[in-house]
Formats: sequence, structure tokens, C-alpha cells
Amino acid sequence: MSRIGKNPIQVPAGIDVVIEKGTIKVKGKSGQLSFTHHSAMKVTFDAATRQIKVERPDDERQNRALHGLTRALIANMVKGVETPFVRKLEIIGVGYTASITGKTLQLLVGFANPIRLPIPDQVTCEVPDATHLVLK
Repeated sequence: MSRIGKNPIQVPAGIDVVIEKGTIKVKGKSGQLSFTHHSAMKVTFDAATRQIKVERPDDERQNRALHGLTRALIANMVKGVETPFVRKLEIIGVGYTASITGKTLQLLVGFANPIRLPIPDQVTCEVPDATHLVLK
């Protein structure tokens, strides 16, 4: 049996899981994700123990591979809706700075003119000081 696939996925409190017609939907404070798994895999959610289990029909090579893959993708979905993806960046260089004006990120990084980048609606950008960026 797959070492990854056989482990159940613990679902923290505050995360809703719905499984219907081969699709698993996970909803949490950081958003909602859905995934349509392979028809050979059986995905079940036990509300009492708050665990998701992935089972495979047999030990064929493809089913063994799909078993671990499906479990890993669902575990990443649960993690993704629980905590948002955060990237912290540091700008290193003499005179290099960053600032935010409205929905535009302005970078002074050694070019003749400042670089202005629009911030997408799905991304939250913070500039705690002139040389650090936090993207969520």
C-alpha cells in the first residue's frame, strides 16, 4: 500500500468538506477549492473523526500512483484553505525601495524610471518598510 495514500487527512475545525459525484469541495477562512478526483479512487469523509480517507480498488501500478497523488492533492487543498499562501521578499541594494500607491506597487530598483506594477484583486500586498514586501 502507498505510504502516502494510506494516511488519513486530518481536517481542522472551521473547514467544511463536501464530497459529491467524484468532486471534493473544501471551504475555509482563506477561500474555497474543489477537485475532481479519478473515478477509480474512493474518497470518503468521516465527520465524527474529521478525517478524509482515500482508497484504491487494487494494486495496479496506475492505481498505486493515483492513490498517493489524490491524497496529496486533497491534503494540499485542506492546508491551502486553512492558511493563505504568503511570500516575503526583501529588496537588497543601495537606494532600492518599494512603496504602494492605491492599487499600484512602485519599485525603485536601479532603473532610470520607477517600475509600477498593478496589484491584482486576488493578491494582498504589504510594504512594512521600504525594503520588504509581503504578498498574500
